Amino acid sequence: MGTNALAGHSSQAQASPGREREALRRGKLSADSGQASVEWIGLVLLVAVLIAALVFGLGAAGRLPGAALAQAIATKLVCAVRRRQSGG
Repeated sequence: MGTNALAGHSSQAQASPGREREALRRGKLSADSGQASVEWIGLVLLVAVLIAALVFGLGAAGRLPGAALAQAIATKLVCAVRRRQSGG
């Protein structure tokens, strides 16, 4: 009894080869497969380009918030590296 019950249960759990072939065929014929990921990548790239253009435009106009602080930090770093290289 135990062997037959287990064998019957395992055969029901397995999908029939015909169903597997049908699912595979439907998947291969689907033209929309992966379409959403391509659209999301395009949207993310568009947003990234818009943000980069905004930052570049504000930076070129000299209106980037914190530009003076960034310049001061960069100057201090360059001076520290030059002092370190000259041995001072």
